[in-house]
Amino acid sequence: MQSSLSESGSHAKSVFDRCRWRCEHVLSWAFVFSTLVAAADYLTGDEYPLIICYLPCIMMVCWCGRTAIAVVLAIACCTVWMVDDLVLLERPSITGTQIWISASHLIFYLVLISVLMRLRAAYEREASLARIDALTGLSNGREFHIQAVREHHRAQRTGDPLAVAYIDCDNFKQVNDRFGHCVGDRLLKEVAQTMQESLRADDTAARIGGDEFAILMPATNRDGAEIVVGRIRERLAEVMDANQWPVTLSIGVAVYESVPMTVDEMIRGADSLMYEVKKNQKDAVVFKLCV
Repeated sequence: MQSSLSESGSHAKSVFDRCRWRCEHVLSWAFVFSTLVAAADYLTGDEYPLIICYLPCIMMVCWCGRTAIAVVLAIACCTVWMVDDLVLLERPSITGTQIWISASHLIFYLVLISVLMRLRAAYEREASLARIDALTGLSNGREFHIQAVREHHRAQRTGDPLAVAYIDCDNFKQVNDRFGHCVGDRLLKEVAQTMQESLRADDTAARIGGDEFAILMPATNRDGAEIVVGRIRERLAEVMDANQWPVTLSIGVAVYESVPMTVDEMIRGADSLMYEVKKNQKDAVVFKLCV
């Protein structure tokens, strides 16, 4: 039962996400559907009150982030509902009953828009927290894997090289033991900030867990990876010396001229290189060109 509810929730989120990604399509669909509802309401007259049928259009437009357009659409739909009865039934004026029905529906629509705005904001916060590491602000392991899948597919399609780096902070436990966990957290934040400042716009840095980090470098050959990783090592060495932290970096970098069949295999290549450095010498970087 719980699994079914989870799947239903995920499906609903994916539907809403697709609506937001295709906002222009949703706006066009809302205009067309609203026009169809107005036409149907005009043809059926008072027999079938169709004013509530505008609701899906208003909800989707609001969820797309076009709140002002949703409000205008709600006002227009309620106004059209009154006008088409006036024209169809050839009444000299709009009745108080029509005004009351239209106004009550408009109030309902506006309240719903307000609720959806708050729900959308909460959803965006949740989505952000689900992919960001709370301590460092970098991508978390889940988001890194999503980005890796995306870049893996792109590299397969374009034939561009792709580099993946895994980084482990040597002697990090000594910092926690000597200075406390607050200083350890500050060290991790400094590492994250330095990495962010050293990377290019298309690169993705992530905290995988504990004191381990990973970097995804699209369209990057070995020379490019050496420049990026070298810059990170140099700047982080300055940070550690300035704070007198006894921390060095063990780094494994896998550079793929052609990516392997699976994303897990691609990531595992860099991970195993990092553990090889960690096991043998520490404070070093190993590059491996995979063809």
